Amino acid sequence: MIGYCNGQWIPTEDLTIAVTDRGFSLGDGLFETLLVWQGKVRLAEQHWQRLTSSAQQLRIPLPPNVNIDLLQATVDHNELETGALRVTLTRGCGQRGLQSPEPLHPLLVIVPSLSQPQFQPLRLITAQTVRRCPESILSRFKTLSYLENVLARQEAEQRQADEALLLTPSDRLSEAAAANIFVRLNNDWWTPPLSDGALPGIVRQRLLTTGWAKETSIAWSQRDQVEAIALSNSLSFRPVSHWDGRALWTDLEDWRSRFEALQL
Repeated sequence: MIGYCNGQWIPTEDLTIAVTDRGFSLGDGLFETLLVWQGKVRLAEQHWQRLTSSAQQLRIPLPPNVNIDLLQATVDHNELETGALRVTLTRGCGQRGLQSPEPLHPLLVIVPSLSQPQFQPLRLITAQTVRRCPESILSRFKTLSYLENVLARQEAEQRQADEALLLTPSDRLSEAAAANIFVRLNNDWWTPPLSDGALPGIVRQRLLTTGWAKETSIAWSQRDQVEAIALSNSLSFRPVSHWDGRALWTDLEDWRSRFEALQL
């Protein structure tokens, strides 16, 4: 497949970055994952807005001649019908240490891949090794500093589960390692607010806008009242069959139809 790297189209197997790139050495960067479906990048404007807004707040400029049109251009270059795009933006190369290089030469890479949206039920555990800190600025952005999420997912795998739920230090539900979480309580769907460390997900926002779910803090002490759980991200919308070993309802929704409707 063909990827994009700062003005060049390069076979993905030949894409490389310098070891002095701050995204590699310090996690100093952002990323977005976008769905490609029926040959089109879905929710491209929302993802691009989140990327550029986050970059502005973190003072990472975009490279010259970079715009949203590169997303669909990557799909067209690869004649990709169904799959995903991974967009990575870093502050670029710099000297050893934390001081930002002057001048900045940011790096933007777009890598396509083959994949299918996922809708099958999964098993969820509550992570014991890591917590989500809502007060951290990193909780508001999709940064390259993803080690806590990696550790949570490793814990899930070790406990024969598919995904891990992260709690806040005050025992409130926050989000999953790679998805926003929705909880059914008293016949309504709820999702933790951003103030509880939930990432401002694109699909999450659309589910709130359509009225399918509402925001509220959900305490760990409410776990026995939970009727069902669903997890969403840009590439999936999946019900939870078991949470910490307890069986949950999974047949409440047509997850595929609802997910596809959100992409329009």
